[in-house]
Amino acid sequence: MLQSPTECYHIIKILGRGAFGKVANSWKKSNGEYVAIKILKNDPIGRIMFEEEIKALNAIKDDGKDGQHMVEFYESFKDNTYLYLVSELICQSLHDYQADNVFFPLPIKHIRTITSQLLEALVKLKELPVVYADLKPENIMLVNQENNYFKVKIIDFGNATFLNELNNKKEPYIQSRWYREPKVLLGLPCSDKIDMWSFGCVIVELFLGEPLYPANPAMITTLLNMKPKNYK
Repeated sequence: MLQSPTECYHIIKILGRGAFGKVANSWKKSNGEYVAIKILKNDPIGRIMFEEEIKALNAIKDDGKDGQHMVEFYESFKDNTYLYLVSELICQSLHDYQADNVFFPLPIKHIRTITSQLLEALVKLKELPVVYADLKPENIMLVNQENNYFKVKIIDFGNATFLNELNNKKEPYIQSRWYREPKVLLGLPCSDKIDMWSFGCVIVELFLGEPLYPANPAMITTLLNMKPKNYK
């Protein structure tokens, strides 16, 4: 059981785990609604992600744009051990859907449906201006697939940042490896265009049924070491 300043939540089960935290399916005592609670460790990296995510989610919420293919955020709270972010519960990611279908290429008509929604979300973020910085199939959720075929929402704003702060971002990282824009990979100054790079990688992956740039960590290390020492 978790207690926020305004609500009591019952943890039902852990839905998934990532490099920096986990997500739990939870039940809200006041009205019986099921929600997702992202749980981060209350340590230096966790606090950075927590504060950055809250800033991005509040910017979206204050602008009235939650619901525009982005997860709806409810509240945040913390204790001495963990940090908690409460949002709407969406159970299946685009990656899980692909895995259930043995990563068979998606028909063009469905790719178009997903493409238009993701572009709408990215346009809204650009207006704020927020850089999402982690677009990938695992963070694109299918909303009520039975009744709204391929309606999607973006979740997990843990890597999001405001555009004017992007090139000062140090931790935990910018973009997941397979969807990382080359400038980010090489440590060069970048812009909100990094989201369009990831978007392109995702859409091609849906068409091909496999990642466009499956990353090799050893190769990435080699490329970083090749950066000229006198580069400014």
